Amino acid sequence: MFDAAGSHVKMLAVFEGGSHSIFTDRTTSGGAPLNPRVRSATQELALAFLRSVFNAQDDAMREWPAK
Repeated sequence: MFDAAGSHVKMLAVFEGGSHSIFTDRTTSGGAPLNPRVRSATQELALAFLRSVFNAQDDAMREWPAK
């Protein structure tokens, strides 16, 4: 799926312990402590990616791997 995406500007994030239903209110997938952390990290990463693409602000994307 990732390789088939139509743009060369793309990113794939994989969170350890996550599953397809981690973004639901179910606590069995990932668990109650992990789910909110993954949601927050995803929001932060998505915003950094969009700023990189649309505003040419790459700082947050470059710093992301250290987090």
